[in-house]
Amino acid sequence: MKVLFVGLGSIGKRHLDDLIDILSERGEELIADRVSHSDTPLPDKLAAVIRNTYHSFSEVMEKYDCTFICNPTSLHGEAIKALIGCSDNMYIEKPMFESLDPEYEAIPWGNGIYHVACPLRFHPVIRRMYALSKENRIVSFRALCSSYLPGWRPGSDYKRSYSARKDLGGGVRLDLIHEIDYIHWMFGSPDEALCRYGTYGGLGIETEDTADYILKWPGMTGTVHLDYLGDPTRRSLEFITDNGELIFGDIVAGTVMYSDTIEILKPSEDIRRTEMRYFVRLLAGEDSPMNDQRDGWDSLKISLE
Repeated sequence: MKVLFVGLGSIGKRHLDDLIDILSERGEELIADRVSHSDTPLPDKLAAVIRNTYHSFSEVMEKYDCTFICNPTSLHGEAIKALIGCSDNMYIEKPMFESLDPEYEAIPWGNGIYHVACPLRFHPVIRRMYALSKENRIVSFRALCSSYLPGWRPGSDYKRSYSARKDLGGGVRLDLIHEIDYIHWMFGSPDEALCRYGTYGGLGIETEDTADYILKWPGMTGTVHLDYLGDPTRRSLEFITDNGELIFGDIVAGTVMYSDTIEILKPSEDIRRTEMRYFVRLLAGEDSPMNDQRDGWDSLKISLE
């Protein structure tokens, strides 16, 4: 497989590392090029598969089996528009874009595979909650993601991180779009959506640190709360069924509770690696698309409109 990486920061390195191991397990060769404005040395394992480093999109003349868009969100649009003809397939790190710019909606997508990252869909708690959402009639839900931004990357200045900077596309509405993504996966686009957000904590960042959504479908309503302020971390999804039953999924604890049942559902590996396994199968025609560019755009509309 010949791939092109745009951005090899922390998330890009993780994706390339996973791809190396997964293709090796499958007995497949990997050739990788990258577009980077930096010549920062890579770990030996990653450097060994990098053939060319381009410093601008105009230098890229080859065709690739897949392009990985892993640069900051605010730069996704430029990269995708520049490279859409270099590959029939793309893996786009979440969220797709930093805004609902009509130029992004008008991108001339081809007939290839365009996967928008959605790692929480591969967490066993969310997968079980998805199954239970189909087995029961849900009338109300509450989704929660609350964690303390300064604790995300100990030893680094959180105020300089993507999350804290408007120019890079940070803020909870984009950074924590996972919750909106899996709710859209389970229930589709809502008929009505209301969001209130702002910067209320004492972190000293320029992006919003809190957002609350109220979403409504025929026969069902739900809320999504996102923040950078909570310590300890809480991440959960709660359903109320039409007969008043509570179904509670705790992503941090790895449990789903309902009736008199407690299920222990912990990932067997990092969920991003599980997602990369899925993506490799998808490229090989061994699996079906679950979050293409249309789904990614719909989730972005819920987050930002």
